[in-house]
Amino acid sequence: LNMDSVRFPSSADSFFERSVSIDEKATIKYSYMNDTIPFSHFKLNSNLIQNIQELEEVICKMDISIMCEGVNIPTEALKYKTNTLCIDSNGHFRHIGCSLILIEEFASNRLNDNKIIRQCKFCKVALIRCQRKKLRMQHTPIAKRVRLLCTPSKLEKLKLLRQRNKYIRELNHRARKQLNKLKSQLKICETKCSNLDESTVLQNLTSNNIPKNYQLVIKEIIAISKRKSPKGNRYTEDWIMLCMLLHIKSPAGYYFLQNNKLLPLLSVRRIREYLSMINTTCGFDNFLIF
Repeated sequence: LNMDSVRFPSSADSFFERSVSIDEKATIKYSYMNDTIPFSHFKLNSNLIQNIQELEEVICKMDISIMCEGVNIPTEALKYKTNTLCIDSNGHFRHIGCSLILIEEFASNRLNDNKIIRQCKFCKVALIRCQRKKLRMQHTPIAKRVRLLCTPSKLEKLKLLRQRNKYIRELNHRARKQLNKLKSQLKICETKCSNLDESTVLQNLTSNNIPKNYQLVIKEIIAISKRKSPKGNRYTEDWIMLCMLLHIKSPAGYYFLQNNKLLPLLSVRRIREYLSMINTTCGFDNFLIF
């Protein structure tokens, strides 16, 4: 262990960089920079020492373990530090949730420890947040609060208006968050759908007595999900006929399904071309005999 005493200039108390202490009840305590390290970080089931061999192993683990060096913040960036940072006994900045010890890396790789980044995940995030705050402060103009001179009765209305605006902003934020969540779920469903076997799905639909029109819709959805682009699709005659009937029955409903991409429908222009090919002459048939 490095038992050299370190003294912080502004403090009169000395401390050890790393220390392992045992009390009269054989309870062991780990410390780094005057901060206690939980014994679970060393993959131990208990903090009680049973024999000398366990004590030697504990001391060796403490000696060879790699410690977090904290966050190195330049002097000109100190004004951008966040509230999640604190100062340890050695005067270094750390995240308040710093694990002190890098659990994943022990002295088996100590020979190459110069290549290892000695920072825990919390301290890395703290440094990134300071940098982002600096960018925001540099590129975002400081908005001055608008002070309105109004009567007390108007002031209550102004407060109510501000509360409503705040409520609307929160609603929009939650809606955007929910929209992003639904989009990610939709992408997962599209990936699963593209990996489905068409023959297996149709066999399951037939065994469950699903109507043929429903089977046709599911078949077209699976086929379209395996294509990268909707351009140049080839549709079956049955599906074209269903699209034409749907457009004839409800053009507004057809537009809704197509615009929201709920079904792989043909374009309205193509539907109209097919409808124009149908002979719709009125009157008596030519073969009708009076």
